[in-house]
Order: sequence, then C-alpha cells, then structure tokens
Amino acid sequence: MIDWDLCKFRILRQLQRQGTVTAAARALSLLRAERIKRAVFHWHKASPEVTRAIVDEGFYISVTPETCYRQRDQELVDTVPLSSLVIETDGPWPYSGEFEGRPTEPAFLGRIVDAIATIKGVAWEGVAEIVTANTRQLFRLP
Repeated sequence: MIDWDLCKFRILRQLQRQGTVTAAARALSLLRAERIKRAVFHWHKASPEVTRAIVDEGFYISVTPETCYRQRDQELVDTVPLSSLVIETDGPWPYSGEFEGRPTEPAFLGRIVDAIATIKGVAWEGVAEIVTANTRQLFRLP
C-alpha cells in the first residue's frame, strides 16, 4: 500500500533542501495546506521564527555532524526541543572538523548525540533514547 503522506513528505523534503529560509517557510506552508502531520526539515537553516513554527506544528528538524563543530547548528540544537530532533549523516557529504577527510558513515551518529547532550546539558543515553523514539515515530517504525 502506498503511504501518500510519506510520498508528499519526500517531495517537500526536496523543496526544503534548497537550503534557504524561504524554502523552509514555503515547505511549512505547503505542509499546512495539505494537512500533512509528519515531516522532517532536513539540513534545516531557516530563521528562528520559522523554526519555532515548524516545531509548533509538531514536525521534526534533523541535524547532522555539523552539530559537532558549527556554531549555527549548535544554536539550532539549543533552541529546538529534543522531542523535535532527529539525527542523520546525510552521506555521502564531505564534513569538516573532526570528520574531515573521512567517508560519511553511521558511526558519526554517536558523535551527534554527544554534541546534543553537551549542548542540552543532559545525559547521552537520554538523547539517544529520545532521538531514536522520534525517528521511529516519524517513519512509523516498531
């Protein structure tokens, strides 16, 4: 059976990947208009106001290994509740910092959890548990 919400979500994800503030705002508007209830804003780079609106709608925001070294991403993590975060590597992608020159791999996820735990001032296990639950809910996994 086709999951139309997931299909729409993938299309909107491609729109949002443009990386501009207006793309995120437009994607949010389309999600609202289509009454889509599950979505993730991939590699999110919108304004704090758009970010707040995304979170208020119950959508997820994904963060990447850039959270480990880029201030903008650290500030995003600081403002977004754990209940709205998912993590990803978005590989293959040539990251900087401690990941420079390394092929993107799932092992980076643990470092993202480390960074989130440090930024939020909470235990690693708590972050891992919450982002795992968020991912399961987003993709309807058991």
